Amino acid sequence: MLFVPSFYKYRLNKSWEFITIYSYIYHIESTITVMLMLEFIICEDNEIYLELIAGWVKEILTELSIPGHIALATDDPVKVAPYITQGSGNVFLLDINLNTSTNGLDLARQIRETSTLSYIVFITENSQYLLDSFRVRPFDYLPKPVAWNKLKQCIADIHRHHTDHSSAALPAEDFIEIKFSTNIHRIKKTDIIFIEKFRNKSVIHTLYGDVTCYLSLDYFESKLTDTASFVRCHKSYIANKLHIKEVRFNALEIVFQSGDICGIGRKYKQGLI
Repeated sequence: MLFVPSFYKYRLNKSWEFITIYSYIYHIESTITVMLMLEFIICEDNEIYLELIAGWVKEILTELSIPGHIALATDDPVKVAPYITQGSGNVFLLDINLNTSTNGLDLARQIRETSTLSYIVFITENSQYLLDSFRVRPFDYLPKPVAWNKLKQCIADIHRHHTDHSSAALPAEDFIEIKFSTNIHRIKKTDIIFIEKFRNKSVIHTLYGDVTCYLSLDYFESKLTDTASFVRCHKSYIANKLHIKEVRFNALEIVFQSGDICGIGRKYKQGLI
């Protein structure tokens, strides 16, 4: 297992076309994916670019199977303020020149005052701000016109960096590991809504999407018995009590906060009382 220190080195040449960003991130030889959400906040004053980038972010997250979503896409920097203090999973895609009294650099300074862990990516067609921007430690730059492959690589790098650092900060007992050939998915137990047996597969329904595998429900039950929030509610279901909105004993079903519904087996009712 090879670890390379995480830091960012910038080489700025005279011409915008030759700005090169080097990102050195943790590299792990075996593939381990941790299901941790990334929230994207996009602030861009050009409506066409705003819609284009927001659409691309959604497509890239789907293509790369990265758990994440767009929390905000706006041309108004004032609307960004509520997201600044929310935590390390935030990714801010900021146009530097917003043509308002508050520009992207101002927003970035506010972000760094409260969070050293959020990711800042500047979108700009003007290189005059770049030297000033180093003080807020941006993760990357996307020159206009933004290229799909550059945005895709940026998001992939952020996901890899966030995965490595987040998994290292949490104890192993907070996760359950799902093996796929040479790959391992590590899913936070608190992110699991319920687990469903479907034919010869198990489907793990999480806050950030579904994971399908060939492990049995008995396997998951044995791995989750140390967590009081999980209960076997049916021969085909394991539920996480933390995400239950309502238990309908008459209808023999559980309604989750996500809107999902699973069944209750008669012999398992006692565990839900």
